[in-house]
Amino acid sequence: MDFKLEKELEGNLIDMSSLVRVSKVSNVRFDEQLDHKALEDYDFWLALILKNQAKPIFVKETKLNYRVLDNSRTERGNWDKYYDAYFYLLEKYHAIIPDEILKASQANIKLWLKSYLENNEKLTEANQKNSGKRFTYF
Repeated sequence: MDFKLEKELEGNLIDMSSLVRVSKVSNVRFDEQLDHKALEDYDFWLALILKNQAKPIFVKETKLNYRVLDNSRTERGNWDKYYDAYFYLLEKYHAIIPDEILKASQANIKLWLKSYLENNEKLTEANQKNSGKRFTYF
């Protein structure tokens, strides 16, 4: 599987537990604007790729294990927090790759809208199935 920048711009595909050559990290630091918000790792990967010309390579074999606990810092499902950080990053890198940023934001919004519509349809179907049923409360 070859790395495609347009797919990475639509959403972070690189795991934070990835291995990185020290020579590619050099001047890249985590953005303090994102500290304790979201997507700090995504920004780090984009900086390595866009500013330091790092080339991501997919390795099929597992080199390490990573686990996410219920009490981990990651807030899965907090879409406000995610999109605040995501659009901040798109704006941050817009000057470097404006056309790619526009395409990525359009693709991400379409993906979100498709997911929203599918979930809404499932909810509507479930409500219709339950609308004719009588419930007994104890």
